Amino acid sequence: MTCCPQCVCVCVCAISNVITKSRQTESAEAAVYELHKILLWNTHCSHFNNFREQNIILSTVIMSESVRKMLRAKLVVLGRDNCGKTALCVRFITRRFIGEYEHKREVTYRCQKIVDKEAIELEILDTVNKECVGPAASSLESSIKWGDGFLIMYSVTDRSSFEAVSRLKRLIDHIKQTLGIPTVIVANKCDMENGRVVRTDEGQALASDLRCSFFELSVAEDASAVEAACGQLVREVRQEFQRHLLAMDKRSRMLQMRHALKNKLTRSKTMQW
Repeated sequence: MTCCPQCVCVCVCAISNVITKSRQTESAEAAVYELHKILLWNTHCSHFNNFREQNIILSTVIMSESVRKMLRAKLVVLGRDNCGKTALCVRFITRRFIGEYEHKREVTYRCQKIVDKEAIELEILDTVNKECVGPAASSLESSIKWGDGFLIMYSVTDRSSFEAVSRLKRLIDHIKQTLGIPTVIVANKCDMENGRVVRTDEGQALASDLRCSFFELSVAEDASAVEAACGQLVREVRQEFQRHLLAMDKRSRMLQMRHALKNKLTRSKTMQW
């Protein structure tokens, strides 16, 4: 690519800053949008007006950010106390079950799992009991902003934990400001039939109303069901990101068409003069 030294320096520094910023904010989409602006702003330079060359740079960044994003996922586990959030996290990561935990603060687990024959780097935020109001609301908001996908748990032996599910889902939708946020609802402790107060069909109806996947399971007795629920959430996170990539690709093509049309009109006016 033939560019004057000044433009090369400016563009390389700008691209470097965008990539660094995207890694800090974990937003490939924001990086691509910012890079589009950088490339289009530099088209005024006579040495930097080859849009094909610019698009090669853009495509390289899109691919690197997309691959990085596709190989990782940040999951947030939400729900009332004593519904089995920590037990589920440990069961999923180690396949072991531990019944009692002293859970007084948030913990982030990091692990690698194979989902659909591909290795995925996972960060799983195991939250403490958080309500939608009061001092914990800001902490809850931060956790939701951080996450790519959400697993909301309740216990079939605790109706208050079941009633908290819809409030948490509405809060997720409000904070994320978009529909279709990857969310899985998990009903735990189905092995404790003597203490059951929430029927299976109630959980299924709630999940259907909220448009979420639903699993009723026992973390204590069924590691494969835990694996299936968490795997489904990872799968939905990846599908949602693929939809974002398609939208970004469409935006990229529109910008290219706009730029080409602008150049054509400019050349036409120049020829008229």
